[in-house]
Amino acid sequence: MKTNKKFTKSNNRIISGVAAGLAEYLNWNPTLVRFLFLMLIFATKGAFILVYILLAISIPGKKRSFTSSFEQFTSSAGQRTGSTTKNKSDRKIIKDVEVTDKK
Repeated sequence: MKTNKKFTKSNNRIISGVAAGLAEYLNWNPTLVRFLFLMLIFATKGAFILVYILLAISIPGKKRSFTSSFEQFTSSAGQRTGSTTKNKSDRKIIKDVEVTDKK
């Protein structure tokens, strides 16, 4: 049984995506792989950092969807509060807003 999985860096990244990419390749939990990487760093007295850097340089990355941090924050903030809804054109509609003019 042969699969066409490729070992690539993940978009679910904290530093460079190497640990999350390995976790996706092995179908493991990314937090577990990150913890194992930390343990290897401590066990080798920091020498594993060089291996991690070499992996980060040599492993190809996946294509990323480029959305700014502000767009990610505003889209997640609107979902949490429930005070905004999206219409068909993905624009947020703010409800229950009063506008008053200063005189």
